[in-house]
Amino acid sequence: MRSIAAVRRAMTLLELLVVVAVIAVLIALVLPSLAAARKSGRRTLCVARERELGNASLFFREDSGDIMPRSSHSAFASREMPWGYAMVKYIAGAPFESEDAQWFDVLNSDYHCPFDMRRNRFSYGYNVYYELTAVETNGETWRSATRVPHPSTTILFGELNDESATDHVMAHFWVQFDAPKEIAPDRHDPDAAYVFLDGHVEHLDDVQTFSEMTGLNKWNPETAP
Repeated sequence: MRSIAAVRRAMTLLELLVVVAVIAVLIALVLPSLAAARKSGRRTLCVARERELGNASLFFREDSGDIMPRSSHSAFASREMPWGYAMVKYIAGAPFESEDAQWFDVLNSDYHCPFDMRRNRFSYGYNVYYELTAVETNGETWRSATRVPHPSTTILFGELNDESATDHVMAHFWVQFDAPKEIAPDRHDPDAAYVFLDGHVEHLDDVQTFSEMTGLNKWNPETAP
């Protein structure tokens, strides 16, 4: 005949198993919510950083007499600093001096999308249309921001894909040479964030920014609706 103590031990073990099962169910219910919250937080942080880029570019234009910054696509040939270096003083409060700890802090925070798993790389690419010559565009140039007819619908920055090691987006090549896109259109799953010339940020699907089928092109200041 089992003792009362043995019965109590059996009941305690059973209760423990029930508690463990309940905890497992609760974890299964909570984990998707935590994942969604984490994703939402990353999206919000990326938008905040892109807004900061938009504001920094506005400050740059105020100081340069409405002239747009350049990327590494043309900056060195023009003896200017690429946008990432030139805009450090608006981001960090002090001008760029060297690729020191402060520079890499800016590169891996302010210039970095939380969804981008790479380090020491630009997450955001500058739209080179603003620095192209008339030969490259087959006509118009937009070195001056006020020449852009629709700043609220013309993209300034997009998100670079994992293969990119540059700081810019050669969107004119997509049309002229059918080149592959260097952007990450679904980095935020299912879309990505874009900075527009007027400084605002939008989450958009790729086909809402560029489509050969419909002719939509929000990268080209001449065709942005």
